[in-house]
Amino acid sequence: MRGYGTNALECLDPSFPSIHFKYILTKSSPSISQLTQDDSFRRLVFISLGGGFGGAPHDKSALEKKATSNVIELDFDIEGGQHHGVVSFGSEGVSYKPIIDSGSWETWFANDNDMTDYSTTLVNLTTPFSINYVGSGNPATGIFIKDTIKFTNAKSDGFEFGILNNPPWFPQGILAIARSQGSDHDTLTYHLKMMGQVERTVSSLYYSKLQNKG
Repeated sequence: MRGYGTNALECLDPSFPSIHFKYILTKSSPSISQLTQDDSFRRLVFISLGGGFGGAPHDKSALEKKATSNVIELDFDIEGGQHHGVVSFGSEGVSYKPIIDSGSWETWFANDNDMTDYSTTLVNLTTPFSINYVGSGNPATGIFIKDTIKFTNAKSDGFEFGILNNPPWFPQGILAIARSQGSDHDTLTYHLKMMGQVERTVSSLYYSKLQNKG
């Protein structure tokens, strides 16, 4: 298996099964955490946000039993080789499937259907937002806002992120989970720490045999 950037992974062994992913943000995480596995599967090791994870395929029920009140779960789908988190935000629960990027600081979404007009919990920070990626041409622009973001089993209020008008790439946005704070606005993991929802800005990756889901 080899990696591309921070998200895409290609399995070089055609016999390796399709796998099911789940990001876990925890209150505490060892440097390497290993789970039992069926001998028919290859063991994988990933490093994420400065913390390590050594895991293996597990069925969904096994993953659910591990969830506690100290764990924030983020399910995601695999589409086109990219990992898309399943999140929603705002008073109306607008759903998005942004690409999860462990190397980015800035989380942003596209301003579809003028969503900034109908969330009663949204605060317009009036701060200009601009972002660009290598080789993508001119930057896309928008504004910073603050609103509630909802995960699989939890929500967090007052998260600051960017809203872009007609972004030319990544139409579902980017969910940035870089560990450190690299901008004027908190990363998602740092925000969760500041809110007291996690103790450390680390994440883990869990696997099962379900296809294209997490």
